Amino acid sequence: MGTTRQRRVGEMIRQELAELLTGGLRDPRLREITITEVEMSPDLKKAHVYFACAAPRAKEVGDGLAKAAGFIRKTLSKKIYLKFMPELVYRYDDSLDKGQAMDDLLKAITPESVDKPESSL
Repeated sequence: MGTTRQRRVGEMIRQELAELLTGGLRDPRLREITITEVEMSPDLKKAHVYFACAAPRAKEVGDGLAKAAGFIRKTLSKKIYLKFMPELVYRYDDSLDKGQAMDDLLKAITPESVDKPESSL
């Protein structure tokens, strides 16, 4: 969970990074992605950035973020005033995929199978 400062810094980074991705980067691999969360280490020197996109594009987007890491970090350091700009570690957030799989399972349940009473022995 983290301290209040960790959460505030993580949220600032998430907001600025989302803005940067929508208008500041020209890499086509980084289109249509969402920054879902930023978790800060206790010393605020490392930030785990979770992103969501279409599952087949996850590796491609991760490569694009890794290539642009220096530019992103430099741009964020100009907008967010911290003693040290944290190292950004990008991770694919598969929670949306898991949610979609759960929705598919729930839709697969037919109403007839729910309404049928089990036979008593």
